Amino acid sequence: MKRLILEIFNDDRYFKAADYVILTINDEEIGEVKELSEKVRKSEGFEASMSHSCSAANADLAAEPDNGKVALKAYEGWMDAVHLTVAQEDFFVTGFYGYSDVSWRTAPVPISVLDEEGVYDLRKDSA
Repeated sequence: MKRLILEIFNDDRYFKAADYVILTINDEEIGEVKELSEKVRKSEGFEASMSHSCSAANADLAAEPDNGKVALKAYEGWMDAVHLTVAQEDFFVTGFYGYSDVSWRTAPVPISVLDEEGVYDLRKDSA
C-alpha cells in the first residue's frame, strides 16, 4: 500500500480550495496503475484513467510542524469525480470540489514512486 500527499492546483482563485489531496493506493491498484501505464506505452496512447477516492486537507499554519513539513487539518468540503490518470511514465489525480464546477488536479507523479518505501509527501516545508 502506498500513501501520497500531493499539492492541489485549481482553476478558481475565489473558491475556498483544499491545499493537498491525500491518496491511498492499495497493492491491487498499484498493479492496475502499472498495467495501464504499460498499455498506454504499447498503444502509444496519451493516457488512461480510473475512478478513485481521496481525502483533502489544508495547511494548518497555527499547528506545530509535522516532521519539518506543514501540519494538515481536514478540508471542510469534499471531493467529487476523482480520477487517477495514468500516462506512460507518470500519473496525476483530478477531480471537482463537491457541489461545484471548480476542478482541481495534482502535478504528475512518477510511477516509480509506487515502488518506494514510505509516504510520498509533497507538503511544503514549515517556515
